Order: sequence, then structure tokens, then C-alpha cells
Amino acid sequence: MKKVLVGTVKSDKNNKTRTVVVRTQSRHPVLEKFVRKSKSFFVHDEQNASHEGDVVEIQECRPRSKNKRWLLLNIVKKSEKLDKIAAEEEQVTLLTEQKLKGEVVVTAEKPATNKE
Repeated sequence: MKKVLVGTVKSDKNNKTRTVVVRTQSRHPVLEKFVRKSKSFFVHDEQNASHEGDVVEIQECRPRSKNKRWLLLNIVKKSEKLDKIAAEEEQVTLLTEQKLKGEVVVTAEKPATNKE
């Protein structure tokens, strides 16, 4: 049976490779305190589907390269930050297309303030 872990994508800058941080919490045997540990894994992502901030499920696999020993199984939760950025980029492209076509673009203006 291969190990399956859940972690957060820390970096998506490399092609088909993601850096995933897996955080664990365990009880110290002597001190009786909870100790938090984190470990980074290089994960193979064939479709470049995951992005920074996503919560993903990874599985142990054969060595893919010098450091890659894990495979992306699925994306548990998408990052909300990237969804907002994508929506803003889509809105900007629509506005630029309208300007290029010569259509009238109405933008929200700041209300005038009367200082008397």
C-alpha cells in the first residue's frame, strides 16, 4: 500500500512539478505537548492543474527524478485567491476588447466631494 498525504501547494513555478507542504501534529512522549511539524515534498503534476494555495492529495510513487517521489492524486480544494485574480483578469480583457471595438465603456467614477 502506498502512502497518501494531504498538503498545501507552496510553489507552482516549475513545469509539471509542485512543492507541497504537509503539516502534521503529534503529542510529545515526554513533554505531553503537541508538536507541529511540516515537511516539503516535490510532487509530479502532469497537467499542471494545481496552483499555489490549493489543498491537494498526493501519493507515493516510483522516483520520477532526483527529488520527485510523489504523484498528485487530486485537488481537494482550489485556492480562493487565484479565483479572484482570474475573474479580475477576465474583466480587464473584456474592457480592453470593448475599447478596441469602439464601444462605449462605462466605468464606476468616484463620487464628487464638496468641501465648503
